[in-house]
Amino acid sequence: MKKIIYGNSNFRKVKINNNYLYIDKTDYIEKLEKLNNDFVIFLRPRRFGKSLFLSTLQYYYDENSADEFEAMFHDTYIGANSTPLKNSFRILFFEFSGIDIDGDRERLFEQFSFKIRMSLGRYFLEYGYPKEYKDELKQIDNPTSLMEYFFKKTQNDHIYLLIDEYDQFANAILAYNMNDFLEIVGKGGFVRSFYEVLKGATQSGVVQKMFITGVTPITLDSLSSGFNIVKHITYNENFNAMAGFTGEEVNSSLEQSIFRICESIDKEQLLKKLKTWYNGYLFNVLADERIYNATLVNYFISEYDTKRCQMPIKMLDSNVASDYKAIRVQPKPPQ
Repeated sequence: MKKIIYGNSNFRKVKINNNYLYIDKTDYIEKLEKLNNDFVIFLRPRRFGKSLFLSTLQYYYDENSADEFEAMFHDTYIGANSTPLKNSFRILFFEFSGIDIDGDRERLFEQFSFKIRMSLGRYFLEYGYPKEYKDELKQIDNPTSLMEYFFKKTQNDHIYLLIDEYDQFANAILAYNMNDFLEIVGKGGFVRSFYEVLKGATQSGVVQKMFITGVTPITLDSLSSGFNIVKHITYNENFNAMAGFTGEEVNSSLEQSIFRICESIDKEQLLKKLKTWYNGYLFNVLADERIYNATLVNYFISEYDTKRCQMPIKMLDSNVASDYKAIRVQPKPPQ
C-alpha cells in the first residue's frame, strides 16, 4: 500500500521517490492563472490540505525548481498542461502557524518579527544575495522596517508571495483581548503596517502574484483599506474542492489503499460510514457536493485495521480535535 500523506505538507517530498498516495489538485493552478486578479486569498478550516497546495504552487513557480519539474509534476494534470509561467518567479514564503503568544502582545510582536526575518533570510540565501543582506536583517527589529529593507534590495525581482495561516496568531490574540486585536490590525498596528508594505510592493511590481491561506476572514476584514488588493475566492464555486477531498477522490484513495487489501469488505457500507463521519463541508451553496476534510480521511486510511479489515477504534484525529477545541472562546487571563 502507498504511504499516506499525514502531517506532511512538502510537495517535493511527497512527489519525489516517496510513493505517497497523492490526490492531484494541480488543475487548480491553471484555474488560478485564468482569474482576473493575481492576488488571492483562500480560506478553509484547519487540516484541510491548504499547506500542501501552497507547497505545490511554490515548486511549480519557483525558478530554482526548474531542474526537478519533470520529477515532481510528470504524472499530474499541470505536468501535461503546463503554463508559460511555470518556474518563472522567485518565491517569498511566509508561514505564520505555531506562534504561541497566550494573549501576550509583546511576545506576538517578537515572534511575528522573527518569522518574517527567517523568511527573508531564507530568500536571500536561496537566490544568491550577498551574505551581509541576511546579516543586516538581524539589526532590524520590526516587521515594517524588515519588509521595507527587503523590497529595497529586491526591487528588480519578480516575486510570487505565498502566505500560509495568515490569521493564526491574530485569531489567537482575539480570543483573549478584542482591544489588543484591533490595535495590532488597526491603523498604525504592526500587522496592518506589514500588509500595507506588501500592498506597496504589488503596486511597484516587485510582487507580481500572491496566494494567501487562512481560516477566517476576520483579520482580513479588520485590515480594511490597508490591504484591499486581494480577491476572495473562498466561496467561489470553481474552487470549492481545491482543498479537501470530493467523494470521487475519497473513493480513489480507498481503491488504492484499503480496498486493495480488504477485497471482501462492503465498499458501499464503508463509504457510507465515511460520509457520516467526515463529509460535512460545502463552501458554495450551488456546488454539486460536500467536501471531506483531507486530514481526517488520511487519518482513517492510516489507522484502518487492514489485518482484520475493521474500522479504527477512534474515528477523530486527536490533532483535529485539538484544533476544534482551540476555536472555543478562551477565558481572559487574570489581570
